[in-house]
Amino acid sequence: MSRTKLWFLDAFVVLALAALGAFSIFLNVPVARLLATALFVLFLPGYTISVVLFPRGRTDRPPDGGGLLGAERFGLTVALSISIVALVALVANFTPWGITLLPILVGVAGITGFFAVLSLFRRWRVPAADRYAPSVPIRSVLFTKTESAFRDGGSPTTVYNVALVVSVLLALGSVGFAVAYGPTDSGFTEFAVDTEGQSVQEAAVLQSGENPTLLVENHEGSEQEYTMVTTVQRVSENADGATVVEAQRELGRTTLTAADGERVSETVSVSPPSGDDVRVVVMLYRGDAPDDPSRETAYRVVTLRTT
Repeated sequence: MSRTKLWFLDAFVVLALAALGAFSIFLNVPVARLLATALFVLFLPGYTISVVLFPRGRTDRPPDGGGLLGAERFGLTVALSISIVALVALVANFTPWGITLLPILVGVAGITGFFAVLSLFRRWRVPAADRYAPSVPIRSVLFTKTESAFRDGGSPTTVYNVALVVSVLLALGSVGFAVAYGPTDSGFTEFAVDTEGQSVQEAAVLQSGENPTLLVENHEGSEQEYTMVTTVQRVSENADGATVVEAQRELGRTTLTAADGERVSETVSVSPPSGDDVRVVVMLYRGDAPDDPSRETAYRVVTLRTT
């Protein structure tokens, strides 16, 4: 069966690879995750868009007759794929989820699937003999037909092909490094005290007899369990002007659970003595808190000065 009779096959292969790749990345399958990331960044979305833009295959017609050479389509595919991933990340930055795995993965996979289906429609409208159907002419994609090109000092086409291969290899290396050694903990948690409808994270003033309300907002990407430790400290300044904790007394502990994107609040009961050297320090830990909590070991800290 000729390639033109199987012109639709590549779209189904792309859809299958996109689905398998998305699951591999989401489930964090080690080797498959690396390969799927490379496919999404360098190939899948750009390939489907290139077919939508140029649904005709290269024929013997003049250059203005439509279609692309293998090297041209390959270069366009890589450029479009990188651009699409960057655009999705930019849009995700303005969503409630931010630049995190889920919105970028859904965005890139969704664009790939949409254009894969659209490519079928675009090629179906082209005469059967002119429809683009992929092949793997490695020699024609990577090298010129003139075998003496390198011996003669190289031709512009040869230089173009070599530069294309080097660029793709560098991009693959960058993707591999980012996946293998990139930051795995890109989430964060907001921790503040609610003061007259405003969130204050540091050095809020606690009025006499006031019980502060603490706010915890989870942006970690998954449900989190926190331990909040309330302490009262007596502090002083050393010769260098640094604050030194002279004594610390724990007032209580509270366990909180927040879904991703959820804000929870907790009012704590405090009755510290007043004075310039007294402060209430509330420390937030992810998971359990140690027996001897301190600012150095806490994940987030809110300080309340007493009057």
